[in-house]
Amino acid sequence: NLDDGIKAAVETAALHKDEPQGTDDFVIAKACMVLDPHAPVRYKGFTFMPDGFGPAMAVEILRRGDAKLPMEVLAYDLPILWYTFRKAVFGGASVQQTEYIRLKSFLNIRDLGYGHERCLYETNPSMPCQSPLLLKDYVVNIEDLLPALDAAANRVDTKNKPMDRHIAAFIAARFEEDIHPHLKAVAAPNEETATIGMLSLLAFLQWKLRINTLFGLSSWVGGLLGPAINAYHSRITRREIEKEIPRLVRKGSLPELFDLIDNAENRKTDAQGYIVNCAEYAALEREVRDLEGSGTELQTKAERTGKQASAVISILMAMSVMSILLIAEMF
Repeated sequence: NLDDGIKAAVETAALHKDEPQGTDDFVIAKACMVLDPHAPVRYKGFTFMPDGFGPAMAVEILRRGDAKLPMEVLAYDLPILWYTFRKAVFGGASVQQTEYIRLKSFLNIRDLGYGHERCLYETNPSMPCQSPLLLKDYVVNIEDLLPALDAAANRVDTKNKPMDRHIAAFIAARFEEDIHPHLKAVAAPNEETATIGMLSLLAFLQWKLRINTLFGLSSWVGGLLGPAINAYHSRITRREIEKEIPRLVRKGSLPELFDLIDNAENRKTDAQGYIVNCAEYAALEREVRDLEGSGTELQTKAERTGKQASAVISILMAMSVMSILLIAEMF
């Protein structure tokens, strides 16, 4: 009965007094489900039916600019809890619960392409990309993303990357191809890998979607490739790449730009050359140490050289004295 349900909710909260499930807000949300299992989920003023979570989250974000409450709802499994209080099984319930588990998995990953941004686009197919770079363009379809970024290159600060959390999540939700390796590279902590990851993702999009020349975006990305170029050990290779970039920018081809920057054969040659040069340098360094010596060895060499010089000088002086005496006797 209702009394037992409320009592159980309170007792369960007591077991989690230092956790979110022990807060008053969580207990109230759970008590509301006990009292009226058919009513919407209610949490801190955020109200929705479980099959309408996506639109409710979109409204919350657009109105308040904050996804905190929807994300707390997901993190605390309130929609899943709502289903447990329903006595009758209804069509689509299992599908909805599976979807909530999937959304929570996105929420638990902090990298670009995941988080609440990914949840937003996964649950709202008609939601335009909310990146500040693209708000003016109302980008709903994945095919429109790169042309919009190409146009944005003329009005934004191109010192910043054409990639942010919203753009990455929008691509992940709307693009049908597997881009997990690209997202992993984009989220890398070192700037070199992150830059190459950004270029590889955008180039993959242009290639797969068969989008024509992107002069503005190519120029934008080309100006950000410094960390990727500097990853090459050879100064000659770096200069050659820097010299080639303007030509590819004029072609508007991100795939060709990516092939130039992250060409597997060039990387292999550069790595092998670096190993050879390191070995040669180490060998030369050993030779220098052998010639110069170090520590007691250097002192020993100096003493030995000094003794040899003294002996030679002594012999020469003795010979000189003997020569003088011999000459004196003769005269």
